[in-house]
Amino acid sequence: MNIAMVDDNQADLDKMKDALTEYAAANGTEIAFHPFLSGETLLTDYRPFLYAVVFLDIFMDGMTGIEVAEKIRATDDNALLVFLTDSDECQADAIHWNAYDYILKSDWPDALWKVMNRIFRIQSQREESRFSFSSDRKDVALLYGEILFLRADRNYLIVRDKGGTEYRARMTFSSVAEKLLRDARFLEIARGVIVNLEYVTAFTETVCVLKDGSSLSVSIRNAKRLTQIWRNYLFLQTRNQT
Repeated sequence: MNIAMVDDNQADLDKMKDALTEYAAANGTEIAFHPFLSGETLLTDYRPFLYAVVFLDIFMDGMTGIEVAEKIRATDDNALLVFLTDSDECQADAIHWNAYDYILKSDWPDALWKVMNRIFRIQSQREESRFSFSSDRKDVALLYGEILFLRADRNYLIVRDKGGTEYRARMTFSSVAEKLLRDARFLEIARGVIVNLEYVTAFTETVCVLKDGSSLSVSIRNAKRLTQIWRNYLFLQTRNQT
């Protein structure tokens, strides 16, 4: 697992590296640690999926951790952001940028080990959850987290990923719906239409709006229930990140 840490204090970077080295040894896993003394240095060569986790000190010379998070989120919705600080006064800002956790440095190393345990559980789930199919005579395997929505089209299934690519697979909706709907991220919003709740931004009485700006018709009869399910999902996600 590639992990980045941004902190303008070399002593804290060293302390973090030692803690992660001990964690990896104790849990029989591999961690590649990438330290940065400034947010600007991290962003110089940053690209989505380069790091599974980015630890950000909030108060730094130059760009703050919050400003670095804003830049990261402009291109990468998937990296887990963990803020590190000596004060809890910026928690609201951290939540705004979909922080996975917020750790006080005074709570090291116990808090760090706890968050790493949770992160490895998430990574295991992500690796196991893949949707495989054939489209245009090519094999495709998407992580569940990469799927924006699926909809039935006669004997085909239209799958759109978070990058906007659409795939047309010769398979029935019913053959995949039961498996996908076991995952809390997915919700059937109308007959033959499943969305990933991670990418939903709003529900109205007639449509479900997604982060890429697209919208899908919803079951009018179930609109209120669908909206409540989405709100409950957001609430639980927020609780799981604190």
